[in-house]
Amino acid sequence: MTDPATQRPTDQASGPMTLFARIASGIAMAANAAGTFVVVALIAVVNYDIVARGLFNKPFLGAVEVVQFSMVLIVFLQLPDVIRVGRLTRSDGFLMLMPARRPALGSHLSQVIDLISALFMVLVAIAIWPEFVDMWATKNYFGARRLHCPVVAGQARDLPERLPVHGACPAAHLHTDRRRGPP
Repeated sequence: MTDPATQRPTDQASGPMTLFARIASGIAMAANAAGTFVVVALIAVVNYDIVARGLFNKPFLGAVEVVQFSMVLIVFLQLPDVIRVGRLTRSDGFLMLMPARRPALGSHLSQVIDLISALFMVLVAIAIWPEFVDMWATKNYFGARRLHCPVVAGQARDLPERLPVHGACPAAHLHTDRRRGPP
């Protein structure tokens, strides 16, 4: 049975993975909404800086840092939902043609690409982890002299407990993507 809006199979199964996928979808939608609010807040910050700088000669200290961090934050808040609904811009023309002619090969090739991507993300995380912990321990944040922007709130010892939450949305995507077949 397919959903007429998305032309994708509906979820008829039940169980822990379906519950996990629903929770991950909810997290992705909430993160997307939060990203939208960050866009609105960013507009307010930029407009405030323009007015304060132009009329009162008192610019918003750290406006550049806030904009830089906000842009990255917006991307990563909205990315899980974009992936969830299958609207990510990709250059996978070859991969799109493969399932029509050879479905099994196309599916396996897609899974290999997903695995390589996941391994690459793990390698990047492993490579950046020591520098992140050092920056966290020394409180050497990026920012202006009077404005420091920490990466995450809390202590470094609590971070490993929070990391699985960040991996939940991509993991749910991989699970649901395999069940519904090629896009």
